[in-house]
Amino acid sequence: MTEHHPAEGPPAGVGAAAAQVLLAGAELANLFDRLLRREGGVNLTQYQVLSLLAAAEDPQEPWQIAAALRLSSAHVTLVLDGLERGRLAARGPHPRDRRRRLVTLTGAGAERLAHLRAHVAALETRLLAAAFTAEEQATLHGMMRRLRGAMADLVVPDIRPQVGP
Repeated sequence: MTEHHPAEGPPAGVGAAAAQVLLAGAELANLFDRLLRREGGVNLTQYQVLSLLAAAEDPQEPWQIAAALRLSSAHVTLVLDGLERGRLAARGPHPRDRRRRLVTLTGAGAERLAHLRAHVAALETRLLAAAFTAEEQATLHGMMRRLRGAMADLVVPDIRPQVGP
């Protein structure tokens, strides 16, 4: 029997490729989260919100942020609370509906984001160069794009027993 090291993830078999992708994703998220906290005092989700606000042509409503990042509205509220405390984002009234709010990136938020993007890019470059050749990096990028596209199109069937006739 071959010995299995836990850091390698689960042994090969059914679901092993998905397990490796999940493990790598979780480890990447943790690595980038630690970098962002150390270099900019924000977590990975806050960084994603700042990036989304910077890329948007117009201020965003919290529900738009939640939908884009696939987060719950309660989670977005907590994330925005932290960004506002740090003066990195601001919530303001919607011009046509006082019940709605708009979120904008502040000048300090844009500066912090630019600073963090440089650190994120450097870590990404270092990590990929340590693991893959330039050709493998290009192949990986294409494969991940295709995998994400396939996941977006996938519907997991509901196989629970139906109640009633």
